[in-house]
Amino acid sequence: TEIDYANELRLEGLLYLFMSKLVETRKEISNKMSYKSAELYLEKSIEFIENNYPNNIKINDIANYIVINRSYLTHIFKKNIDMSPQDFLLNYKIEKACTLLQNTDLSIKVVAKSIGYSDPLTFSKIFKKIKGESPKNYREINTSATNKHNI
Repeated sequence: TEIDYANELRLEGLLYLFMSKLVETRKEISNKMSYKSAELYLEKSIEFIENNYPNNIKINDIANYIVINRSYLTHIFKKNIDMSPQDFLLNYKIEKACTLLQNTDLSIKVVAKSIGYSDPLTFSKIFKKIKGESPKNYREINTSATNKHNI
């Protein structure tokens, strides 16, 4: 009869609503888990950089360490901190160099070597590109005579 058919259609509609809610919930949980894993990958990557920046590490080394592919690692960095892993690594090294230049009397060559550059000229070029001045000028501007000491 028509009432039985109407009830059947209503039940079928409710079943579809229930199934759509299940799919939505699963997608939300999946997105949250994906966000958490991306956050963890980023955290582990930065930790790897902090512990290994003086070595000649490559982006593939970071990706291999956290067991994801390089392009996904780049995606995570760009999405979460708006820069590539290469740029992050480079900036991290230069900030470490700045600290050494400000707080020690180490030569530019030793500073370069301590952050992973065997060639002081390459280091100076990269430093100038990022900071807008040579390491020597940076040290002169950002260090007072009373501030210098060896670490």
